[in-house]
Amino acid sequence: MNQSSTNNSFHMPSGEVLCPPGSTTNESCMCDWRVQIRGCPSESSYIENLYLVNTLACFIVFIMITGLLIWRMAVKGQGLISKDPLKEMGILRPKPLECFLLLNIFHVASRLLYSVCLISDFISANYLKEVLHDVTFTISLASLAIYLIGLIYTIPRTHIAAQRAVTMSSEDRPSIWVLRPQMIDAFAFFLFIALIVLNAFAFTSGYFVDKNNIKMAETWITIHYLGWSFFCWIIIFGILYFGKRLINIIEKHIQDTKGYGKAPSSKLRNLEHGLKKLRRVRVLLLGDLIFFAVASLFFGLFRNFILTYSPVLSLFLATCWVLIVPLTNAVIITILAYEINEKARMPTIRAKTTTFNQSKSNDYSTAHSNMPPKYPSKSVRNYQKNHEREQDLIESASQESSDSIELVVNPKHHQPSS
Repeated sequence: MNQSSTNNSFHMPSGEVLCPPGSTTNESCMCDWRVQIRGCPSESSYIENLYLVNTLACFIVFIMITGLLIWRMAVKGQGLISKDPLKEMGILRPKPLECFLLLNIFHVASRLLYSVCLISDFISANYLKEVLHDVTFTISLASLAIYLIGLIYTIPRTHIAAQRAVTMSSEDRPSIWVLRPQMIDAFAFFLFIALIVLNAFAFTSGYFVDKNNIKMAETWITIHYLGWSFFCWIIIFGILYFGKRLINIIEKHIQDTKGYGKAPSSKLRNLEHGLKKLRRVRVLLLGDLIFFAVASLFFGLFRNFILTYSPVLSLFLATCWVLIVPLTNAVIITILAYEINEKARMPTIRAKTTTFNQSKSNDYSTAHSNMPPKYPSKSVRNYQKNHEREQDLIESASQESSDSIELVVNPKHHQPSS
């Protein structure tokens, strides 16, 4: 590297080893631990051990996720795409749990492969390191979006339609909310474009590192991670906005179910367990995203300072950056497996729901046998007639997503009282 290169804000003696301006020895230099292990002047041993731990953790999590997905698909007979018998979904309609697990299998496997490549120094080109590092995290970003989209589609739209047909007061209207399929497809397309753009930024920054064009490399690394922060914040606000309304719908449904007076306790337990799981997973995903949004912002703006002037901050950030993925996945899988085990010990609710409806109908007939019948309005009767024919398909579709949120809706619950 010529002398003019060292006059920039940093220089790279080998690979992505960064040194402060004006340094004459490598003692004050540090690696960019995202893409460099070998040749680090001071922290090589710690970074190498960190990636060894990450390799082992990713291998364990890979086995956990694969086992859970195989059990879900082979034993429980679940698929990756939600059924749409009523044609109310968009183009993208993933099963939240299954697609989340599948993408995380690819994510953890890619992180494991990337760690092995860094430890063995198998890849020498910096643009390949940058792209492979970025691809591993964009897969994780996609899994978060897929899980969110699947959760939105879990809510049976007929439950909302039934409430609109029966209660149309201004008080009820604000709590009745369903995201339109076109909005979901647009959101997914936006994320797909984001992944391509971020990977292109990674390739460009690595390319200029290989060409020893330090100024351009620094510029594109900054643009790359500012872009990461921007897209992470978009997903964060999306999960906050959509997740809050999803929780509102579930809470309202629980209140309505309790309001029936004799609602089956198993149904309430399923609803409440689903709500708890949604909240826990949502908090974990938001925590992950907020960390990467903030870390990417600071790394993009203050990368030179973090890597050269603050070794403690650099190694702390490296530890969180490398290990947060397998640890978060392990916690989420534990939550999902625990909830599935709890649900497996619960009695099924469909038979009880039918018995409850029959009992309620008999009680109504006995109590009002001497009273003239009061019929629902024509619009409600038409809705109920069509809805009865579709009920089996709707319950089947809801049951297929029941490990995400259990909402089995019976339209007879929404008949207007006399």
